[in-house]
Amino acid sequence: MITSKKSLDNGIAFLAEQAGYFVHLLKEFPILEKGRKIKIISGFSFFLILLIALVINLGPSFKTRAPFSPIPPLEDVEVAITHLKDPLEQRSPFQNLLGKVLSFKVLNNRPKRLQYEVFGYLPYWNFDKIPLLHLDLLSTIAYFALEIDPISGEFLKTGAYWNNWNSPEMAGLIERANKSRTDILVTVKLFENGPIEQFLYCGKCRDKTIAETVKEIKEKKAQGVNVDFEYLGTPEGEVVIRFAQFMRDLADAVHKEIPNSKVSMATYATSAREERIHHVELVGQFIDYVFIMGYDFFRPSSTNAGPVSPLTGVEKYGFDLRTSVEDFLKKIPAEKIVLGVPYYGYDWPVEGRTPNSKVLEYNDTNGTIGVSYYYNSANDPNVNLNSTAWDFDAQVPFYSYYDQEKKIWRQVYYENARSLGMKYDYIKSKKIRGVGIWALGFDGDRPELWDLLEQKFTKL
Repeated sequence: MITSKKSLDNGIAFLAEQAGYFVHLLKEFPILEKGRKIKIISGFSFFLILLIALVINLGPSFKTRAPFSPIPPLEDVEVAITHLKDPLEQRSPFQNLLGKVLSFKVLNNRPKRLQYEVFGYLPYWNFDKIPLLHLDLLSTIAYFALEIDPISGEFLKTGAYWNNWNSPEMAGLIERANKSRTDILVTVKLFENGPIEQFLYCGKCRDKTIAETVKEIKEKKAQGVNVDFEYLGTPEGEVVIRFAQFMRDLADAVHKEIPNSKVSMATYATSAREERIHHVELVGQFIDYVFIMGYDFFRPSSTNAGPVSPLTGVEKYGFDLRTSVEDFLKKIPAEKIVLGVPYYGYDWPVEGRTPNSKVLEYNDTNGTIGVSYYYNSANDPNVNLNSTAWDFDAQVPFYSYYDQEKKIWRQVYYENARSLGMKYDYIKSKKIRGVGIWALGFDGDRPELWDLLEQKFTKL
């Protein structure tokens, strides 16, 4: 068969496109190890020779598309991706076969994808911020939260917790998330030592919570559960064992009933070194990952103002995020660790403007402590070049201002793009699973923290 030059050119262009696509995937696909890539290249050598022969003999049947273009032009782009999708209408037979051989799906028409877990808690009181969420930059959204009745094990089915979980807004978010392949988890919570112990010592209660959790995940078409039990202090050994049993049974049930589901647990930053209810090494065997609550190092009850989430500074402050992560890495694999960071800070009434000033007594004269969400801090008129300072020990910003009404100084320690960027770089350097956010919506309509997530955690 004699092939015209134009047909041959078309065939060569087609072959070049597929080769470019193949090289692109081998270069960029994040989970393929070097040895596996070499095997894939070797295995496809024979196939590529056959493809060349087909091009020469079937040149007229090929139509030229944009050569070397595995990703469509920018005008076709919707939003950045978080997962791999399967746009069959945009794939050649070669791409379909390649996807089957490599056991993954071809990239959708979106230019970037997350390389790490980006987990965000969505509190029930921030539902007005749902339209501001960038689902393309979130791998997981955990609704916060459904509260457990420690006496029965049922969820409390009144109030904003329950109502917002069952709202049209939540249904709409889940529908959008499922299209973007962003996982939705429901957080089940129980706070305070007494109720937690009461619940854990009730076998029927634990079984009831597990059954209701599976039911809610299935009905809402969600992807899993996050557990947030906040027990203060050192529990008795029996309490620790019972909590681990609950987590094991919950994980077994969710993984069995919901394919590809995720089970995670919120835990204190000190849980890998102190005796806490969360036995990290034991529970880590049952669940997919832990969320380290890497914040509240300084809190409303602190005697001095200080960093809420110090990356460094263990010598000055006694503990920091780097020390916490190193502790966890000794207990569980890196791929099971998500480091939570705050999108907030605290605003204390203090004795003066010097760093780490002593906190004044909360009363009518001095006022009380305030939570300074990122949006508040970033828009605070008191933040300027003269007032803003940098804590080089903790690697966080802070500022002091004078309350004209109360006639006292106040001091705010918070997070900004610089401090969060340093935390994100540390996460990447330790190769842990990713970052967690408390909480979505605390940045309001400001774009810079979304831009930072895209910069640090996505890749073409």
